[in-house]
Amino acid sequence: MNPSCLTSPRRRGGLPRPIGVTPLSRALVKRNTWTVSETASAEAWVRDLRPLSARSAALSLLLGAEPPELRGADLVRLGETFGISGPTMRVALSRLVAAGELTTADGVYALTDRLAARQKATLAQLAPATEPFDGGWVTAVVVGAGSRSASDRGELRRAMSAARFGELREGVWMRPDNLTGARVERDELVHFTAIPDGGEVAAKALVARLWNLDEWAARAEALVRAFENPDVDEAPRLAVAAATVRHLRSDPMLPESLAPTNWPAQCLRRTYAAYRAELRRTVGLSPHPYAAA
Repeated sequence: MNPSCLTSPRRRGGLPRPIGVTPLSRALVKRNTWTVSETASAEAWVRDLRPLSARSAALSLLLGAEPPELRGADLVRLGETFGISGPTMRVALSRLVAAGELTTADGVYALTDRLAARQKATLAQLAPATEPFDGGWVTAVVVGAGSRSASDRGELRRAMSAARFGELREGVWMRPDNLTGARVERDELVHFTAIPDGGEVAAKALVARLWNLDEWAARAEALVRAFENPDVDEAPRLAVAAATVRHLRSDPMLPESLAPTNWPAQCLRRTYAAYRAELRRTVGLSPHPYAAA
């Protein structure tokens, strides 16, 4: 395991930090795969993350638990750790129950079936199953595009992005065929497998056209640094954790032969796992699926 993704046994107040900032920083300087402006933009993006509301914090904590339920007392105590007062958290929990997003019994709050299904889908999206890559690309072409409404096109775009496809041009989506069940089954899509002419060089050029890898990597490492920074308080770190989940879901999950050298996705997963593990030990959450990664 990369030392920068381990967890320190102790830190000054709050939850332990991942250790190894210096090795990671040294690796970033040595690699220098993106411009100073991209790195600065990523750092600004992390700094601008807003602390989660009481509602979002409660849902984030429950979405990260397995099973997705916590005692009200734990949620209130956690809320205070993240700068949310007890009364504010209790009001948020009451409103979530009234809105049908949580259930409560014997002082335990749990996600509804709809949100529990969302939790399972989210966890699956963070590290989808992969298959050996033989050079083939899944290609999805939209047919009958002229008859689709703007909302239908937006829905398709969200579905394809969630499935980690990149858009080559309007109505043509592609990705390396290395993910289990990567195809998006919709009536307006026709799928086929293609192999780019020109071998690996052409395939890497196609990857660069479909995804902004430098921006993704710069933001991933900015998130790692935010987790490691001892001056970042718990409320911003919870916002960093929520942003990490969103960011990992946008990882194109490239096969090793097409991924940039030292691609930081796995380090970000391990750093996030370390944070979740410490949170679990603090309040009794069940192990996160990345804890053993």
